[in-house]
Amino acid sequence: MADMATAPYRFIPIEPGYVQAAPVKREDIRFDKPLAEGSLSAVIDVEWTAKTPICVGAKEDTSSEVRPLKIGKRYCLPGTSLRGMLRSAVEIATFSHLGRINSSHHHGVRDFAGMGDYHSVKVGEVKAGWLKREGGRWRIYPVRHRDARFVLVPIDSLLNTLSEQNRVDFSTWQTSMSVAEKYAQLPPVYQMRPNKYFYALEKEGKGLPRACLTRDAPGSSRTFQSSTHPIKDMYVICTGPYRQEATRTSNPRAEEGTPKKNEALFPGPGITGYLIPDAWMDVFHGMHSEYARDGGNPRGAWRTWLLAKGWQDEFKGFKASSDEEAIPDCMREEKLGIPVFWKGDIANLENIDPDDPPAPGLQSFWFSLSRVMRVPHGYSVGDVAGRLYSEANGYHLPRMSEEDGWDFARAMFGEVDGANDSPERAKPGKRADGTRREDAQRGRVAIGFAFAPENTRPESASRRGVFGQPRESFWPFYLRHGDAVADGILGSDRTVSYSSEAAVPAGRKRTVVRSAEAPAFPGGNGNENTETNVRFLPKGTIFTGQIRVHNFHPVEFGALLYALTFGVEDGSLWHQLGRAKGMGHGAISPRVTIAKCDLVHSPDDEAAIGNNSSVSQWIGHFRDWMNKQMEVRDLPAHADHPSIKMLEAMANPSVGDTMAGQHKLDTGELPDFKNWRDVSGSQDGTMSGPYPLSSPLDLS
Repeated sequence: MADMATAPYRFIPIEPGYVQAAPVKREDIRFDKPLAEGSLSAVIDVEWTAKTPICVGAKEDTSSEVRPLKIGKRYCLPGTSLRGMLRSAVEIATFSHLGRINSSHHHGVRDFAGMGDYHSVKVGEVKAGWLKREGGRWRIYPVRHRDARFVLVPIDSLLNTLSEQNRVDFSTWQTSMSVAEKYAQLPPVYQMRPNKYFYALEKEGKGLPRACLTRDAPGSSRTFQSSTHPIKDMYVICTGPYRQEATRTSNPRAEEGTPKKNEALFPGPGITGYLIPDAWMDVFHGMHSEYARDGGNPRGAWRTWLLAKGWQDEFKGFKASSDEEAIPDCMREEKLGIPVFWKGDIANLENIDPDDPPAPGLQSFWFSLSRVMRVPHGYSVGDVAGRLYSEANGYHLPRMSEEDGWDFARAMFGEVDGANDSPERAKPGKRADGTRREDAQRGRVAIGFAFAPENTRPESASRRGVFGQPRESFWPFYLRHGDAVADGILGSDRTVSYSSEAAVPAGRKRTVVRSAEAPAFPGGNGNENTETNVRFLPKGTIFTGQIRVHNFHPVEFGALLYALTFGVEDGSLWHQLGRAKGMGHGAISPRVTIAKCDLVHSPDDEAAIGNNSSVSQWIGHFRDWMNKQMEVRDLPAHADHPSIKMLEAMANPSVGDTMAGQHKLDTGELPDFKNWRDVSGSQDGTMSGPYPLSSPLDLS
């Protein structure tokens, strides 16, 4: 198919419902006794050649650029990075668990025109309230007005009240200033103090009324008057540096609108507070935080308000920063909560069990820190992934002792139960000895550092640009319609949003290797905070290292060798590692030598493997075993399965070079992603559009 969109990565499809158990039972794994099914210990020498410039490293304390890791006098590739790279390949090649996903997370979308039955946000129906933390629970108090109304205040009129020393221009206020910075600039009379005057009505009867702040004396004839909206005791409410207003556009799917021109005026909180379920607050918090397994570290205006009220520790995952911005005292007002905008039937919250609420994305009610509301999609990441495994309650990585919990990747590399789980599931169960420690399995493969020669030098200049890519919230790339999977994994090529009952993951994300890096990095939108300086080691750098395995089953050894080479010994299929993979950097070619292999005994007398077997023979043994397992499930042979064919195609630089030459691997700019989303399908998930990315299999 012709590309509707471009991206440097593609998705390797997941075989629905198939998790291949390891060839050895967990209870049989010992470190002091050979496996009964066949056992070997080995040393593998690996020479990695950088086919494009590479950097695996971090910023140094005194540097503004990311530099490659150096130990002593030699640059190197960390063993942990190589381990993660190889484990990812093993997971795909052996149909192991999907594993490391943020199952409980709900992605959100800023909605302007309405996203179906639950997401609709109509401009005139957005109301005002105050979010408070009381008695260990969260409540929203609608503002003290019969219809919970608020009034808009033009930014121009706010700026006119600023003193000369605090004067800022419209564009700076509109797009750059944080909530705390805005309140710090306001005159004291408008710093979260109730006002009965100083505003004049504008455009009554034409949508939401606007009140212009003035410097007139109390009692001025310009005092605000309205028959339908609040008229006194209002607080100036500033929101973050958003660029848009919540207005309907000509394109019903567009997430654009007009440039933001207004802040707001809220009455104080009313007397009735409505309880918000903790599960919904966790979703809201996750949508405004940087996710981590132990919770989420809040960001932006949400972080500022939590710190201002002293509520930052009410959620797991808060991490203090040494450079927190100053918070004006006015934001700490004890009588007031956090100003929020809300929509829907708030009174219906009284009919919801707060300890067992329905999915937040399937409700008419929601709230936001700005009038341009970010509402949750209908289904979480786990809900969508669970459909691949017929799990009605969403996908969660099972414990190793549970059904389908024992796979190749865990058997070979080890695992700690709960290490990659959501916070609510990451609680150790009671063990046989009465303790509540997490169950753990020690890995049997050790991957050492791979070192470059001492005379290796980085490139003379660093490279600067934006290396970020759309995250999994960008559903046109990350999701497919379930029928596309059911029709043969790559059949129908359709996509839908996280609000669709038919959505499933498009697959495991992986960049396509190529022999030449992109000539220039994307510049982004001019925000220096999103740009990174990186110093690379040059193309042609050779790293040497070792991998040791202990008490491996012969099939596991073949699986590891396949993950290293993708089934070929000549190094013609490559991995990628480090920074700027999406720009073609970090391509590395393996040269693998079995330095030592002590096979205690073969799994059967007919096995064509032994201490002197070649890499290809071990890989063949692995593939023969996999073919038998897949035949039982009426699946294609391992080499013919679409997932494996896609993996090998994406590791083939000739495929990547062809795609790059056709601009299929280009990184899009922000307007491109909006256009790609709009042509991919309707946001409400009831319709589907064509999947926008072409397949490398079309070229391999």
